[in-house]
Amino acid sequence: MSRDVHRSSMKKLNRSNSDDDIHLRPMATLIHSKPTSHGAGETSFGARDDGSSMSSSNEYVAPSPYQNTSSAIAGATRGYMTDRYHVTAIPEQQPTVVHTYELSLPIKLLPGEDDVKLKEDITYRIHNRSIPYRGDLIVTKYRLMFVTKPPDPIQVLVDVPLGMISQIEKIGGQTRSNMSDGAAYGIEINCKDLRHFFFGNGKEQNQRRNLLDHLTRLVFPFSISKADITNPLQFFGSFFALDYKKKMCPSVIDEGWTLYNKMKDYTRMGIQQNSDPHWTINAEINKNYALCDTYPDILVLPSSFDTTRLQRVADFRSRNRIPGIQQNSDPHWTINAEINKNYALCDTYPDILVLPSSFDTTRLQRVADFRSRNRIPVLSWYSRETYATITRSSQPLTGLANRTCDDDIELLRKIADANVNQGFKLIILDARPKVNAMANMANGGGYEDYPNCELEFHNIQNIHVMRESLRKLHAAIRNAAHDDKTWFSDLENSNWLFHIRAVLTAAIRLVSLVHNEKRSVLVHCSDGWDRTAQLTSLAMLMLDAHYRTLNGYMILIEKEWISFGHKFFMRIGHGDKSDSERSPVFLQFLDCTFQLLQQFPSAFEFNEKLLVTIADNLYSCQYGTFLLNSDKLRTDMKVSEHTMSTWTPILRDRRLYLNPSYTEKSDKVLLL
Repeated sequence: MSRDVHRSSMKKLNRSNSDDDIHLRPMATLIHSKPTSHGAGETSFGARDDGSSMSSSNEYVAPSPYQNTSSAIAGATRGYMTDRYHVTAIPEQQPTVVHTYELSLPIKLLPGEDDVKLKEDITYRIHNRSIPYRGDLIVTKYRLMFVTKPPDPIQVLVDVPLGMISQIEKIGGQTRSNMSDGAAYGIEINCKDLRHFFFGNGKEQNQRRNLLDHLTRLVFPFSISKADITNPLQFFGSFFALDYKKKMCPSVIDEGWTLYNKMKDYTRMGIQQNSDPHWTINAEINKNYALCDTYPDILVLPSSFDTTRLQRVADFRSRNRIPGIQQNSDPHWTINAEINKNYALCDTYPDILVLPSSFDTTRLQRVADFRSRNRIPVLSWYSRETYATITRSSQPLTGLANRTCDDDIELLRKIADANVNQGFKLIILDARPKVNAMANMANGGGYEDYPNCELEFHNIQNIHVMRESLRKLHAAIRNAAHDDKTWFSDLENSNWLFHIRAVLTAAIRLVSLVHNEKRSVLVHCSDGWDRTAQLTSLAMLMLDAHYRTLNGYMILIEKEWISFGHKFFMRIGHGDKSDSERSPVFLQFLDCTFQLLQQFPSAFEFNEKLLVTIADNLYSCQYGTFLLNSDKLRTDMKVSEHTMSTWTPILRDRRLYLNPSYTEKSDKVLLL
């Protein structure tokens, strides 16, 4: 029996951007919509001498768009705990000159967070029109902190993981000056989670230069080394996550790393593994139901039996129903643990792939040669009810000569044939604008023009457009911190919600094709690790209630993003000053999930706090989950041995992330 379709009362998403359409708000405003609250990265206590509080209409601590909860989850205390630490001051002139300073830190440091350094007498501003505070700047291996000190009666804590820092710029002097008083000389820090800070200091003895150099070495070590940023293996030892794990539990692989089991997730869908050498999946003996018209067209038979004798066996059995293995799963698809063993076929794919059982795997190398980065079409999701599938790949390398590959065409035909709803062509959902796909042909890429397929383009922009949109959203939030008169126009001009709408619209189309029309769909963009991951994961989230549970959502991220090679190291820009490869692709996925949470508040076991926590941990470099670009790199660097998983603290304190409105065991498909 088919599942109920859960429809929202809101208007249907479409591709327009009119006021009559669905109203979205960015996930970044989740905290900013409450201007009187304090962000987790900035905490204030007490009141000013004039009696005004930090949450007055003229002055408040600008809240973070993503509250920094990672320290609390890891066991660190978010409130003020008085611990004494010996810290070394950052030398002003000679790096060899250090002295000891005893400081009462307002936060408990994490395990492995040593090498504490202090810069005294710093001025801190929230934005360029805010009132300055004087205090100390504290820098560790993991974070940057600012704490006010007497005579200022208000204690303000800035707590920023170094991995959060996106940009450090000089202000004042001969560089740009955007403040109006003596605090205009110093540095400005912009963060990947959309926070920003101004720190001013004196002009004496190269204070700013020393501070800037020290922070740059810590925040952008890979840019300083001028090494090949495309090879993160050489930088792996620089991540704080290794120090953290070494001090926490060096010899134990924590439960977060074992949460996702590839085999278990595919068998849950109804896909089998062809691993027993005594049995063989045979797609030829009953092709077109020639042997037995009441059996499936793919059979499982003893490997040692001569199949030329099967007709005589069939003649001897009632209605030709020969002995064989009863299938509890779809025989048209097979879990293959050999074809990409040791990542031999594609080094950005997982080592276990699901392929049509009837396709000759000896032809896969030619398919890989015809697909960008060798990312062949493979299964992401299978419907037990409709037999429709979601597969994913990269673009074909057709080029300007419109090259074709018979093996690639045959693989797509087998994917279409695996859907028992015969007669349908395979839908190819290309996430790119058509003009971009055509432009890629000049660089050897392109798109399919196959007789057995239908092609759709969905106009989701590339990583560079999305990066610029996030920059404009950041500027809009900054402006709104001191003057919100232009907030709505600034938000609209950023096009952030326009892009969120485009991603959701394409994902909804994918869900409709698979669920309503029972069509099988191949999804790709250019390389298949950015927009492709957005669409497959969002569609699976709407189609499959398992992925709407707390564990299921983490498994979904592990499966569609991490194991299938989203380039977290490059897209987040870990340790690299350049932003040319950065893009908020995964952040958009979290925002799209946030939008679905608003529309279907009882359909998800988890709450918004989970999304905020994931966003924090995405940048912080405290855990190993989001550090590298592929499964192969994680295996090579033994990430599960040397770092903690970001899922571990969530699993250990899961009650924080549970949605009280969740309707348990809801199997509805979410359609807008």
